[in-house]
Parts: sequence; C-alpha cells; structure tokens
Amino acid sequence: PFLADWVQLTTQKGYNIKRPSASYGRPWAMKLMLRAMCEFRRRNPGAGNIVVGDWSGKVGGQLGRHLSHRTGRDVDLSYFIEGKPGLKGFVRATPSSMDVGLSWELVRALLDTRQVEFIFMDWSLQKAMYEYARSKGFPEAELNQIFQYPEGRRVRSGIIRWARGHDNHIHVRFKCPGDDKLCR
Repeated sequence: PFLADWVQLTTQKGYNIKRPSASYGRPWAMKLMLRAMCEFRRRNPGAGNIVVGDWSGKVGGQLGRHLSHRTGRDVDLSYFIEGKPGLKGFVRATPSSMDVGLSWELVRALLDTRQVEFIFMDWSLQKAMYEYARSKGFPEAELNQIFQYPEGRRVRSGIIRWARGHDNHIHVRFKCPGDDKLCR
C-alpha cells in the first residue's frame, strides 16, 4: 500500500543502516525506534553501533523474502556481539557470543516505549536474555508476561516470541496507532 507519510531513515551517530533501499517506514514507528535508541544510549553510552536492518521498501508492499515489513512498522535490529562493537551487518549470535547485557538493554528500551506489539528472536537467545534479566532482579512474573520462554515455542504468549531465522537479528513490530486506518 502507498502511504503518503512514508519516510526514509537516515544515518546518524549510534547506528548503521544495513540496506538504505529498505530503510523506509512510517514516521511514528521510526520515532519510537529512535526514542528507544536514545534511551539505550543514555543508559549505555559506551555501547557500539546498532545495525538497523530492513524496515520497508520505498512505498511499502512486499519486501524481498520477508513475510512482514510491508506497512512501515516492522524493523530488524542487530544483537550485540561480545568483542565486536563496530558491526556493519548482522552476525549470527549464540548464547555464548551474544553480549546478553547490551542486547537485553536494547530490548528493554524498546519495551519501555510501551508501543511494541512483538519482538521475534531465536529461542536459545530468548532463553539467555530471560535468564540474564532474572539474574539482574527483574521479577519473574513480569518476565513471564514479556517472554514466551519458558512456556514453549508453540505457546502464543508474551511480547518476545520465537520465530525461525532470528538468530542474527531481532524483529520489532510496533503497535498501530488507534487513529491510523492504513496500519495493519
């Protein structure tokens, strides 16, 4: 669908854009992501760059191999990898290679917007992040509302859910604003 307010994300300090041709989205969603990134930077000033992957194409619609990324409210963001602060693209993460603390802080900043509908990530990385947050004192009852883990991959609960193909990035979907009839 063509949306009149489609905008392109531009490069700024603190993040790298993986594919400029797929960096188009809705202004309200980009503002939410940028607000979360600013909060993340405030809490973690020494963290390396975040890689911003695909948003949508210039006027929305199907984007390559993605099932979503059509309406400008979905974005892919990198995990932080131990010892690799200057990433230019996505790198496959494992529980032992992911900087769990920084990756959790990015997810937490996104969640703090209260406008995230879903975050998709690999199951083993979700488990590592859940256990990390729990070790830092986040209440288990709160974490159980945020994470699908430990309930199981087939359980449809939590904001953070497992989806195949998310071991090198997280997929963030922002909620549609109530007054936006074109958002779906």
